[in-house]
Amino acid sequence: MYQLRWLESVTLDLLQATAVANADLRGRIFTAMAAVESMLENDADFVGESRDKGRRFLIVAPLSITYEINAKRRIVTILQASVYSPK
Repeated sequence: MYQLRWLESVTLDLLQATAVANADLRGRIFTAMAAVESMLENDADFVGESRDKGRRFLIVAPLSITYEINAKRRIVTILQASVYSPK
C-alpha cells in the first residue's frame, strides 16, 4: 500500500478545470480522481506506463496523470494532471 500525495499545483489545476467544466465532465473528473487514487494506492508499480527519470504515466479518462514512486518510503507523488476530451 502506498501513501498518495498530490502536488499543490496539480490540485489547483484540477480545481480550475472543474470550475469551468459542465456537470457531466465535473462528475467524470471526480470519478477519475477516485479511480486514480485507488489504483495508485494499491498497485502503483503495475499501472500506467514507465517514462524517463523514474516517472510513470496513467490515463483514466478524462485525466492523464504523471507520477513518481518512492518505493523505499512507499509514497506516490502526482506530478502533473491534465483533463482531456476523449475523441
